[in-house]
Amino acid sequence: MRKWKIGVVCLVVLAVGAAVLAKDHLNRKIILLQNGKVIPVNRTWESGNDIFYENDKQTHFISRADIQYIGTQSLPQVLQAAGTDCRAAFNRCVSYFDPLLQDGAAITHQVKVHPGITTAILVFGVLLFSMRFVRSRYPKKPLPPKAPVSKEAAPELPTRTDIVRFFLHLYRQQVGAGPETPAEFIKLTSASAGPNLVYELRVKHGGDWVKRRMTIGPLGEDSGSKSKCYYVIFDQHLVVKIPPKPVRDFEDYVANIKKEGHIVERLAPKECIIPKVSVILSQVHQLSPHMETPAELLEEKYLAWLRKNPEHQDTLKIKGTFVYFMDLSRYYFLSHIIDGFHDLGETIRTEVNSTAELVRYPAKFKERYGDENEAVGFEIRDLYNQCEADILQLLKNRGASPGVTAYRIQAWFVAYLEKRQIGEADPGLAPELISAITAVFKRLFEKYRDPVDAYTRAIRSFAQRLSLEQNRMPISGILTNLLDLLAWLGAKQVAMRDLKPDNLLVAGDTQNYPAFLRSSADYSLGFIDVETAVYFGKTEENNIRQPLLGGTPYYATPSHLFPNSVLAACFGDTSRILHFQDWQAVLVMIFKAVTGELLFDHTATHFADIKNRVMNAMRQAEALEPQLQEVSRIFWRSAAVEFRAKMKAAESVLRFVEADIPQAAKALFVQVLKRDIESISTTIQKLIDAQRWFSSAGIREQLRKSSHGRICQVMEELKAKSHAGNTAADSLDARMRFLNHISALKALSERKSQAIAAFESSTTRRMKAYDVLILMFNSVLKAMYREDWNTLAEESESQTCPAHDELSLATTI
Repeated sequence: MRKWKIGVVCLVVLAVGAAVLAKDHLNRKIILLQNGKVIPVNRTWESGNDIFYENDKQTHFISRADIQYIGTQSLPQVLQAAGTDCRAAFNRCVSYFDPLLQDGAAITHQVKVHPGITTAILVFGVLLFSMRFVRSRYPKKPLPPKAPVSKEAAPELPTRTDIVRFFLHLYRQQVGAGPETPAEFIKLTSASAGPNLVYELRVKHGGDWVKRRMTIGPLGEDSGSKSKCYYVIFDQHLVVKIPPKPVRDFEDYVANIKKEGHIVERLAPKECIIPKVSVILSQVHQLSPHMETPAELLEEKYLAWLRKNPEHQDTLKIKGTFVYFMDLSRYYFLSHIIDGFHDLGETIRTEVNSTAELVRYPAKFKERYGDENEAVGFEIRDLYNQCEADILQLLKNRGASPGVTAYRIQAWFVAYLEKRQIGEADPGLAPELISAITAVFKRLFEKYRDPVDAYTRAIRSFAQRLSLEQNRMPISGILTNLLDLLAWLGAKQVAMRDLKPDNLLVAGDTQNYPAFLRSSADYSLGFIDVETAVYFGKTEENNIRQPLLGGTPYYATPSHLFPNSVLAACFGDTSRILHFQDWQAVLVMIFKAVTGELLFDHTATHFADIKNRVMNAMRQAEALEPQLQEVSRIFWRSAAVEFRAKMKAAESVLRFVEADIPQAAKALFVQVLKRDIESISTTIQKLIDAQRWFSSAGIREQLRKSSHGRICQVMEELKAKSHAGNTAADSLDARMRFLNHISALKALSERKSQAIAAFESSTTRRMKAYDVLILMFNSVLKAMYREDWNTLAEESESQTCPAHDELSLATTI
């Protein structure tokens, strides 16, 4: 009995001691690995197939396949951590007394022992006694062998075909057919256009096959860690979002939907489309068929109904994972509108058919398509004449020439030019005759390949100009609304971080589409999904939540791939970098809206290498700051070259389209430009202080205050002295390089000051798209690329003051 009481007392003391040591571990978030290792973390976030975590202000990552569990610690894990602390405390205690045990030297000063050490010794002693007591009473039994831990293969996510199958099942429910009713779908190739495919859904019901169509296409390019989205037309226009990692639990699914609510509230009253369960459920189960229910209340009713009837939760799953559905029926995709501006297919067909007679009259061809295409007109006439002669001979040989007029041959010729079947232009022709005539065209068009290509380019160029003139006002309105959207995001301190036309909606009067596009005031832009967004303003925790890493390469920057901690270490102001990520996306969208082309398609090819560099550095536990510097140098050097080339090639088009700058955007531009000017002034001062050729304080002050023009005069004066033999050649070259750099910075600062004056002087301000892009790109470059990270451009060796054209200044930092 006495031993039993002692054992109970020991266990109580042990429990108290363990509780004392475990208090710091309660509610601590951990990552439990497959090998049993426990990693305490402050917070985690996902990116692709990896989990990033922050611990003691350091960011690390680990593969999702190596993780068994993420969450708070269970009691056994808490006790395990407490036991680890006991061992550590005991080791520290031994280290205190180790000198005494080593040589018996007297301790001349009192050692202050931490209370945790005393507790650790006590717990250790009690634990040792208890273990001996228990082992003596209860012999140890052999444990069964531990089953090996198997790693699950990465789950397959739903594909386009799986989504089509989902809507086939939905259609089966809509027509009232049972789940075992025969059903099928086929792809209608003739009805499909581009990436959007049209399917016919068929369900056998009531003895007959009932049919309907649906359209599905991918939305946007792969953006790394975020969800995959599809555009679907099925009774209404929908966005179907497949999460990057399967979601099996209903409450997790609901939590993911609701967590985007705080961003939506901050962006209000801007339109935002977020996932809702009612989008799909309302098509198969009506909760309130006889009364109107507000959308917010209807959503909550459906959620309550699903909790009460969990068997219906599978309605929201595709291939075993919950999927997110968004209703776009009241809006339009910005991407579809921009693509429509630049879809020249119908315009070219109309142009070719309406001017068909021009293939026979070079003078008229030159009059319509310009002097530069005069030779093309003559060559196309020669091609037509030879085609006409050979076809007439063919028809004569077949005994069918009397009824064929020159007009019919011209129609065949134009049809072949358009790459259409000749039978479409003349349905009465016999199939064998069509084949023979087509063979003539094929032979002669191959012989005249270069003139035909030149003709096609002339027609396309004319169609582009015609389309731009017709769409000039709508494009201008898109630009105005894009700038207004950017200013709104800045004011709300929200960074979307994956802005692109596929993620933006156009909200206007659906009864007045597309006419409302002619006035920017008649519609607005909103957001489709806010998965990647982050609030970068002040919070109670005084930190910025780590957003998803990654972005769409055509619209993103290297900063999209680095954690906040790295951005803060390299740039200081993380909020500014996050905001300028949206600047980069908006300027790319402005270029695309005007030209129909991407601004940085070549530079975007660097993204795969950049991502690999970052991931490898993290796997090797290397510092990421040097990686950010290196990849930024590669990316922005490429971007600067591509920007100058693309802007020069599209200059006439970009100067043709103007945009009204909204008041909020004007204020944003002024704020950024003033900061740029301060930064340039600081850089100039540093350069002047660091150089050794102009050493007196007075001359240095003059250099600091001098204008771009005055610096050019100084360069000319130095050049004149060198001709007189008063200055060594190597000294002159060094001075000229220094003054050339100062001159460029002065010119850039003056251009920015002029822009500020223009923004502040009038209530209305119109800018050419060309000038908007020049302004925005330089500000993005200055924000994203530090001046001490080496120059992006080769230094000029010229000994004359350069003109500093706008494109050169745009890529000056």
